[in-house]
Amino acid sequence: MLRKKISTIVEIVDSINFEHNKLLENLENDNKFTVFLTGKSGSGKTMLINAILNLNEEFYVSSKVSTLTQFRVYYGNKFEYSFSNSSYQEFPDDIEERKQKLRELNNSNKIVYIHNSDSILKYMDIIDIPGFFDFRNKNEYLNELFIEADIVLFFKPYNEMITPEEKQFLNSLTEKNIQYCVLFTKTDITNRVEGLNQKTIPDFVKNHSKSYGEYLEYFLISAKKYRETIGELKKYLISNYLDISNNSITNKIERVKRQYIDSINDFIKTLLNKINVEVEREKDIFDKNQIEIQIKMMEQKEILEINITDNKNNLFKNINRMLNSNRGNVDELQNLWIGFWEKIKGYLESDFSILNFHIPDLPYIDKEIFEEMMNLEDLLKLIDSNNSNDEDDGKKKKKKNDDEDFLSKAIEFIKKKKISGKGIKSVEIYLKRASLQKQMNEITNTKLKIIATTISDSTQEQRTEFDEESFKKIRIKESEIPKLEKAIVNLEKIDAIR
Repeated sequence: MLRKKISTIVEIVDSINFEHNKLLENLENDNKFTVFLTGKSGSGKTMLINAILNLNEEFYVSSKVSTLTQFRVYYGNKFEYSFSNSSYQEFPDDIEERKQKLRELNNSNKIVYIHNSDSILKYMDIIDIPGFFDFRNKNEYLNELFIEADIVLFFKPYNEMITPEEKQFLNSLTEKNIQYCVLFTKTDITNRVEGLNQKTIPDFVKNHSKSYGEYLEYFLISAKKYRETIGELKKYLISNYLDISNNSITNKIERVKRQYIDSINDFIKTLLNKINVEVEREKDIFDKNQIEIQIKMMEQKEILEINITDNKNNLFKNINRMLNSNRGNVDELQNLWIGFWEKIKGYLESDFSILNFHIPDLPYIDKEIFEEMMNLEDLLKLIDSNNSNDEDDGKKKKKKNDDEDFLSKAIEFIKKKKISGKGIKSVEIYLKRASLQKQMNEITNTKLKIIATTISDSTQEQRTEFDEESFKKIRIKESEIPKLEKAIVNLEKIDAIR
């Protein structure tokens, strides 16, 4: 089950092209659990190393100044060492020569790999971190511990108070669910003043151990009886190594899962920040384009209004010319009308494609308008000849005025004076002409007003707001974010694997 969880994590990580971090690599290649030895220099780690390597206080001479040498001890048929985990050399058989070699290795400030045939090494690898709390740059060793350790053996002289730094270290192990045991060393040292002797030390340690956090177990290690006391520790580790190993792998799986979830979330935040920058850039471009569109449409509107006015003036000039000259017919008049609107429609279609302009129908025109048409001057002369005493010359000679009110009064006057039917008919024709022109003028002005309003409204409608949310959703959909979010969901489901 644990292997299946690890392989599932690997598949998820590979699916999003994330690199395998060191903790995941450790899980992939982990065949047996690893024990880390930690504690200040002189805390008693030497005893354990000597017991494991079956040495008689040979391994390595403690010094007041801590070194940076790290020892990694693995199982092997020969007692040998290496600086690169390859090309091993055997230790000398002579004890003194061996002590000298171990002293040299201790002062090498390198990683030293050792093979030994002690049976406990068949179950676990042992890594000794040098004087963990004695030098500044211990972060490198701490990171290695967090990645590799299945259990930590914390060495502490029983009669010393735990320091804040040591307490913080043990708390960090608990936070990362790394199992640890406390080894209280130097329990052969007594102090009569404090009432510490071989009988009272166990109870003292028991009470004292409460300040060491959530340890698995604690042990009392005596220099005088180190083979016996360390033997109890070795027995405990061998008896429980399967449970310790499985618990450690389970905890590592949870940690690596959390690490990748955090890394993916951080990467998603980075992508979102990039998308937000892109959204702002697109919004700026959009707003700039909107302003340019507004300016262009206003310019086009002004040009259109000028063109419409010019064409309208030409339309009525041509219509008046046709009517006053008694030339043309209804079809020609209608062609002028339609031609005008076709030009307007052309302007709209070229510059304002948003509008769907409809040409209005021409008001009905009776053909008799163009039959036997007398001009306005003839009409005025006719009126003048029958009404020389009623009005002065200024009022009688309203030159070419198509005013409907005037024509209405004229026809009343003609009827009153009983002027010939031809005169009445001529005035009626003028009335029809005036009515026609009025209709055409009203239609033109009304429609042009509608066009102007429509253009203004459409111009305002073109001023749309930039839809940031929609744009952002599209960019997120097109990005790696959905795939990354799915990876997080799948990582969260790892616990459910059976």
